[in-house]
Amino acid sequence: MTENTTPAEKPAKVVKTQHPCKCGVPTAAGNACSGVTFATFAPGHDQKAVGYLTRQVVKEGKLTTEQAVEQLRKVGASDVLVGKLTAAIARETKASKAKEAAKEQAAAARVEKAAAREAAKANKPEVKPKDEAKTEFARAQAAKVKEDLAAKAQTTSQSAEAKANA
Repeated sequence: MTENTTPAEKPAKVVKTQHPCKCGVPTAAGNACSGVTFATFAPGHDQKAVGYLTRQVVKEGKLTTEQAVEQLRKVGASDVLVGKLTAAIARETKASKAKEAAKEQAAAARVEKAAAREAAKANKPEVKPKDEAKTEFARAQAAKVKEDLAAKAQTTSQSAEAKANA
């Protein structure tokens, strides 16, 4: 160092303070978020806010997309996070519509299947209950046995007569 210069002054230290998270997502108990952070959001709470606002717009219909974006901007969210929110809302809206269409299609298929089942039932010949069919089979077998015994008895008596005549 030269004699005319003074040593460089150190800049003053910036003291960071913690403050509550601004995600605005209520806890399971219904209370406000209890996270604390040095930044705008506690770790992971930026995406938590995006998910929460997406559900509010798409599934519950409590907010419009513009209102959700305004809420994020109000707490100081970046343009990147706002872009993620609008993309998530678009994606979930599309998925929700596809899910509804699939439900409607499945319901129509169930109705069609039930109608086909009823039509087949109407065209089907009457089937006897199993017990009745078994009883009928047993009667037919008993009749055959009686016929066989009668035939055997007749042949036995004919052969006895033939021996007696011989």
